Amino acid sequence: MKSTRFTLIEDEDMILDLEYSDQYFILHLPLFTPKKSSVQRLRVKLEELKEFADTIGYTGVYAAIGKDDKPMHKLVRLLYFKHIGENEGLDIFAYVGET
Repeated sequence: MKSTRFTLIEDEDMILDLEYSDQYFILHLPLFTPKKSSVQRLRVKLEELKEFADTIGYTGVYAAIGKDDKPMHKLVRLLYFKHIGENEGLDIFAYVGET
């Protein structure tokens, strides 16, 4: 399956990429120790991306993370993702926004 990937944010704190195909819409979250300001910026961007994904017909925004990647598990919780299952040894999270 062919997909396209491009960078949404690139600065001194992080690099955030988006990958999409006709079947999925995935964020490649940055590998960094999050600062409070970076987390806040990502929250805003995720809300915008969720609205965009909904508008163009995707079912949501997801993240897949290795089971042992504790820093990324913490980051997705800070970004309002909810664990929804497992696939091919990865934990799968769906963005739910602030509740």
